[in-house]
Amino acid sequence: MKRIIYFFILFTITTSVSAQEINTLYFMRSIPQSNALNPAIQRNCRVFIGLPALSSMYFDFSTGIAYNDFLTKNNVTNKYDYDIDKLITRLDSKNYFSSSVNINLFSLGLKFKNNLSFTLDVSEKVFARAGIPRDLIKFAWQGNSQFVGKQANFDNFNVDLDYYHELALGVSKKIGQVTVGAKGKVLLGIGNITSKKTELRMTSDPSDFDLTINSDIQINTSGPFAITQKPDSSLNTPEFDENKSVTDIFLNRENMGFALDAGIVYDINDFVSLSASVIDLGFINWKSDVNNISQTGSFTYSGPDANDTTNFFSGIVDSIKNSFKPDPITHDSYSSSLASKIYFGGAFNLNKNISFGVLSRGEIYNKKYSQGFTFSANTHFLKFLSTTVSYTMNDKGYNNFGLGLGLKGGPLQFYIVSDNIPVKPQELSYVNFRFGFNLLFGCKKKKDDTDSRSRNSLLWF
Repeated sequence: MKRIIYFFILFTITTSVSAQEINTLYFMRSIPQSNALNPAIQRNCRVFIGLPALSSMYFDFSTGIAYNDFLTKNNVTNKYDYDIDKLITRLDSKNYFSSSVNINLFSLGLKFKNNLSFTLDVSEKVFARAGIPRDLIKFAWQGNSQFVGKQANFDNFNVDLDYYHELALGVSKKIGQVTVGAKGKVLLGIGNITSKKTELRMTSDPSDFDLTINSDIQINTSGPFAITQKPDSSLNTPEFDENKSVTDIFLNRENMGFALDAGIVYDINDFVSLSASVIDLGFINWKSDVNNISQTGSFTYSGPDANDTTNFFSGIVDSIKNSFKPDPITHDSYSSSLASKIYFGGAFNLNKNISFGVLSRGEIYNKKYSQGFTFSANTHFLKFLSTTVSYTMNDKGYNNFGLGLGLKGGPLQFYIVSDNIPVKPQELSYVNFRFGFNLLFGCKKKKDDTDSRSRNSLLWF
């Protein structure tokens, strides 16, 4: 049992996969990828080309758990020991572990003399999220004596996964002091797991300590794998569908979806700009290789002594496998929503080389809302170098210091950005970073553009 708990902790910290974006990128005036956070942000170059598979590689993971949360120093051995009881006190009632990966396959941007810009992006996106209830860890580690006469809640024990292609076409136009932009996205789904409903409750009888577990579970899946049932209705291990070719999987047009980005930037005066955007307002319809898995039931378990956590927990697992049989699998199409983001930003331009920004970022996913704020200082003293430092407060902590760096030599630009530099790895509970290479052409400023650029830094990212 202890090995199971240890593995769970290490797995969630090192490999877990809320779709994020790097807030620090929003205020980097020289990086074309800032347009991904607000489609109204325009480039200062006439032509932008993202190198295939190299222009933007993004990764994040978030556990909400740092090594300090489950390790305690042993004063005798001077080493750190696992402390699961300490971890339990640090957990919320509902805990989410998430990660996302975004690889841009190709990007193109064109800007015309009438302040009209177009962008084209082709990307691969993966987003995964797991919900782990604190009561489940308490039950697995400490047994059920703590729940005698009470109800343990395992409701958010679930997994969600999205893997899809994205083809995005954007347009923006500056009209006076206002720039507006929009981006339409066509989505082609490859694989999905959606935990539509997960209700799991457990009660422990105060007289004989018998456990009663009630469940109501609905899970939808779509992907190149087969899920079948045994004669007793239990599930076989999912197997990859060998009849599907690589073309069948990656050029599947049955799982179609659409999304919209919209944004605005308003230059109030020579020094202050305000902006707002909504990103990934959309959905995917899943019709290919769909499985609808549901299970409703109740059973009572009488087994080993509740204080014998090793045999007790393994007995529970075996009983659940034998007692909870899914209903017959159906194959009805379904839809899943993207994690939508809402940004509100403001910038104060001290001069053409220094600006300060504040950004509010909200995310809506699965009817849950999370909020964060980022403050940044942005510099562009040298023609080939731009830098940004940032501080972010969000539901993952208040010690998130970020950094952005852009280097340009000739038409080639390299950049790397992160909201949370791991200065203290033992306190790290989430990290994200984006880096890539761009080709930029026609970036030379006209004389009559100099003053405009200094007061419109948000428009010239």
